[in-house]
Amino acid sequence: MTEWVPASVRLMGASVPAPYDGVPNHLWPLLRHWLIAAYATQDEPALRRIALKLRVPLSDSDLHSAHLLFTEDRPLSRALIDGCYGAATRLDAVDYALRSFDEWVADPWEEAQLSTDLARLLQDSGSAYAIGPDGRSLVVRTDPTAHAAAAAAVAAADPAAHELAQAWVSAFGRNPNAEQAWRHAIRAVEELLVPIIEPRNTKATLGSALASLKRSPERWNIEHPNITVNTLTVLLGSVWPDPKRHGGDPTQQPATDKDAAAAVYAAVTATSWLRDGLLKRA
Repeated sequence: MTEWVPASVRLMGASVPAPYDGVPNHLWPLLRHWLIAAYATQDEPALRRIALKLRVPLSDSDLHSAHLLFTEDRPLSRALIDGCYGAATRLDAVDYALRSFDEWVADPWEEAQLSTDLARLLQDSGSAYAIGPDGRSLVVRTDPTAHAAAAAAVAAADPAAHELAQAWVSAFGRNPNAEQAWRHAIRAVEELLVPIIEPRNTKATLGSALASLKRSPERWNIEHPNITVNTLTVLLGSVWPDPKRHGGDPTQQPATDKDAAAAVYAAVTATSWLRDGLLKRA
């Protein structure tokens, strides 16, 4: 099914609404319902600790009711969520739940259902946020194709996947950190490229592996009709060097969020190619 376009846009020339930052009014009632369901999986001591971590004050009556009412609804979870004033705290509550699902929810089906419900809420409401490729954090919404590629890349059970997940959250999370994003992107590619190019070099880096590729491209083949060794080296050049890696040039300007995002996108593509075995010795 194609994406719905409002009649006001199709017929009246209205502009397409930009993604909504924060927690808009039309999202909050349904998001509140989702949060209550997610936090109802926790007992009273856990909810008290979470309230402290989220900096949500609980009243004496909230705590008293929690002792008196033993229901599946868990009134303290309602009090906790209703105490989340402001978009930042509400988004923090969502982010904390996503990070904790593997500990909170024993049933994989229930965890998947909660994640699916949240993803739909964020998508249908036009939120600027989405669930990260690792399923464990909120990130800024990106192009769906890029997001799907990242989700596939971080699903692999290897160290590169872990580094990519960290890179993506650092680049597109609610508190982006360009330096960390770039550093994790480099490490992700190093995990897969170095064992191919310099398997005996215990001090190899992405830089030394890339230099070897450029120096002797004839020693390598790319098993793809439209991709060459030069294509790969150009792609890797988008990841290396990080301006601040190994001290870097002190006059070099720090990486911008846009620069780091480009490096992470390139790392997602490069790791996918390397995992698929495209690069082989001639």
